[in-house]
Amino acid sequence: MRRFFIIILFFFAVLTDFVTSAEHVVVVCPQKFYRSLEPWIRYRSSQGYTVHVLSEPFDVQNIKNRIQLLAEQVSLSAIILVGKETIPSPQIPCRIVQHFGKESTLASDDWYADQNNDGLPDIAVGRFTANTVEELDSQIQKTIRYETEIPVGIWCRQLQIVAGIGHFSPLLDNLLESTTRYLLSSTLPESYEIPLLHANWKSSFCPAPADYQKELFETINRSPLFWVYFGHGHPQMLDPFSTPLGPLATLHVNNFPQFHCRKSLPIVFLFCCYGGVFDLEPYSLAEKLIHQPEGPVAVFAASRTTMPYGMSVLGTELLQEYVKKQHDTPNNNSINNQPPTNRPTFGSLILHAKQQALLPKQQNATESISPESNKPTSKNKNIRQTRSIRQTMETLAKTFDPFPKQLNDQIADHIAMFHLFGDPLLQLPIPKKIQLNCLPRIKSGERLHLEGSLDNSLAEQTGTVNIELIPALYRLPLHSSRRNEFRIDETTRQSDNKEYFRSNHQNALRYEAVVSNGSFSFDLPISPALQGDYNIRAFFVSKQEFAIGCVSVSVLEVRAEP
Repeated sequence: MRRFFIIILFFFAVLTDFVTSAEHVVVVCPQKFYRSLEPWIRYRSSQGYTVHVLSEPFDVQNIKNRIQLLAEQVSLSAIILVGKETIPSPQIPCRIVQHFGKESTLASDDWYADQNNDGLPDIAVGRFTANTVEELDSQIQKTIRYETEIPVGIWCRQLQIVAGIGHFSPLLDNLLESTTRYLLSSTLPESYEIPLLHANWKSSFCPAPADYQKELFETINRSPLFWVYFGHGHPQMLDPFSTPLGPLATLHVNNFPQFHCRKSLPIVFLFCCYGGVFDLEPYSLAEKLIHQPEGPVAVFAASRTTMPYGMSVLGTELLQEYVKKQHDTPNNNSINNQPPTNRPTFGSLILHAKQQALLPKQQNATESISPESNKPTSKNKNIRQTRSIRQTMETLAKTFDPFPKQLNDQIADHIAMFHLFGDPLLQLPIPKKIQLNCLPRIKSGERLHLEGSLDNSLAEQTGTVNIELIPALYRLPLHSSRRNEFRIDETTRQSDNKEYFRSNHQNALRYEAVVSNGSFSFDLPISPALQGDYNIRAFFVSKQEFAIGCVSVSVLEVRAEP
């Protein structure tokens, strides 16, 4: 009887176009996974999606032809591929990366989503990679749990950055570190909490070497919204931690049982070589991550050799796309189980970022910068900022990249090789806004009057808002002033760990303000010891929604009169 019910469910999922549905999704799935996919189809259908299921036979051209035929009849929001060995991965020729790796082709699921054969995906695509029903069950359960059971909290504004070392040359490594620092301070939203773990024992953002691997796992178990790795990688592990006494293990598929994400299920970005090489056996690092029951809910990773410029462009566009969603998303934006049109999906974010990565000139030509207004908007600032960052990255690449005349080819290869492991319909938590107002400058030792108001949709909310005064991101020192000699004694270990903690918790002041009828105000005491550029960061959370805000202030030194 149950088997009959499953068949009927899939029959209606494939053949029925609900009149009320504005969203269509196609699932390419072997029959052996039908039972496991049943809860996912029920759940997405309840949100208003019409699910179309394609079953055997499977070969790349057959799959693409059937997707294109369906796309001519309905507007497709996403393509979901279910399986590893059973759903073949298209192989497309490399444009440039074959000069850096051994392969001449890229494994690229985007080929299924390229409807006009211009090299760019036109539909969001993701893959539930699995060989067994248990592996698929884990991914589907985590996806539904992420959207329906996990309450909003501080994790919604945490972006964990993990930076490796280039291992190129002292000069180039220093340049990459300086560029990384510039990109972090220029692209990351200042209203978010952004801890950094740096795989360099000389860095103030590095714990004691003996504790590095433990802390690496803890950065994931703390369950940030995004966990982002930039560095070297391999099919089944991240680059070892380098010390004068030899390498130390970092993240390897053999030590994954240590994952126990406590607050939420993070979304992982692996900006490294081979992290998502899904067309080969055994499972890649990204695939093993997504299989962990208490691990990440989605992983974005590359199937081949990557390069700094291509990854930086794609990473910047992804982040800017997420920030832009905060300006474009309608007010009705609570975290749990909303209709698909009300909240952006991870797949649409990736799709738009990939499209923008190759079209910066067209975007610049067509995007308006509010000529009718002399007052800049947050969206305008975001557009200008993206252009400036892209120009800086291109200038550096033309100087140091071995193929400076083929930068667009490099971007195209990275667009094709980076994949979403997980559900492209995964709904992202998008914050409401807190508007903060204060004087742009103040003398140290004085009191700063701060006023704040919540988004109009939260105007009747009552509660507390957390306020923090933190140094501007560009002021954070990557290098420690005392780590010139490698030592492993217990005193040095404790000192390194304390410095690492202080570097990631540089709050000059914490404060809680009472929110009444959606607004608050108070005087913030500025210590006489403070000077320089700071950010005032605000965070508010209710039962199902959260709001963030940030404003900059310069603290001026009070000079004694002669």
